[in-house]
Parts: sequence; structure tokens; C-alpha cells
Amino acid sequence: MTHTTGPWIKSKTDKGQPCVKSKHGGLVAICEAGYQSMREADANLIATAPELLEACKTAIKPLLEKYNTTGLTMPERVLFDILQAAIQKAERR
Repeated sequence: MTHTTGPWIKSKTDKGQPCVKSKHGGLVAICEAGYQSMREADANLIATAPELLEACKTAIKPLLEKYNTTGLTMPERVLFDILQAAIQKAERR
């Protein structure tokens, strides 16, 4: 499964609801739950999802190389597991 290519941009619907759109203007998400401040925060978080996924993939690369060669320290292993879980959740693997 692949996601809509980023960047994603926080925007507003015609009714003023916070939403997230693709760089081509396609609707990715409408944020309707909670108070207005929560909807705005949700839209901010969703809009940054592609960059956060890429950051996780970038951060895990050196850990993966070390994992495959010399092994990881306990703190590195914890970080590796957190990054790997986030990537898998985002990509539904």
C-alpha cells in the first residue's frame, strides 16, 4: 500500500473545517473531531506525516547497518524498535 505523495498541506474546506490536501490539491483528510483547536492540531499532525515517515526511514538506516554488522547497544535497540514499529504502522506491514 502506498500513500499520496507529499508534501501535504494544511488547508480549510469550503465550510472552514481544517483539512489536509496533497500538493496537487487532492483532499487527504478532513479533521472534524473535537474542538476547533484539536481539529487544527490534528490537521498539523496529519500534514507532516510524509515528512515524519521519511525522517524515520532516514534515522533507521545507520542503525540497520550497525544491527547487521556489529550489533546494537540497548538504547540503540530501543530506538531501532520504535522507528521500525512506526514505519511498519505507517506502511501497514
